[in-house]
Amino acid sequence: MKIKRKMIVEQDIRYLVATMGVRYWQDCEYSTDGENWIDPCVEDTEEESENMKQLTPCIVNANIGYKPADYWQLLIDLETGKVLNWKQGFYLRTHYKVCDDGEYIFEDENFNTVVNITKEYEQYYVPDFMAIEDDGWGDYVYLNIDGEGNIEHFNRMLSEIKDYFENIDKED
Repeated sequence: MKIKRKMIVEQDIRYLVATMGVRYWQDCEYSTDGENWIDPCVEDTEEESENMKQLTPCIVNANIGYKPADYWQLLIDLETGKVLNWKQGFYLRTHYKVCDDGEYIFEDENFNTVVNITKEYEQYYVPDFMAIEDDGWGDYVYLNIDGEGNIEHFNRMLSEIKDYFENIDKED
């Protein structure tokens, strides 16, 4: 006879690798000094989106969606709130639509995967912890990142991550 049961396991996580397929790269504001902000969305065109993608830090080519594409990949240190692969001097406020095209992996201090919530829990939508500046409705990433790579309101992100793991196994 086989039975199913859920077990609570306590694990240490240190990093979050968030890889997201951004639909419209111009859905943001950016600055190079933290004071003068530029809204690149003058016209909603593919050319404008491509231009903003070229400016945006942390772009990787990955194959996590339907085909290989450019993704926004943040390596976040969960102890400091810093994006480790950030381009210094670039400030960004996002409202990126990522609608079901992301992968979210938590790693230990040696960068070994502890849990890939996309694969393990089939969670392809944007988790609430990636929308700490506004309600993301499972489709949008709302993050503000300063010129040092620090995530604004990072404590809110940590709280959302804890809530996420406390509630994930309660879902049917």
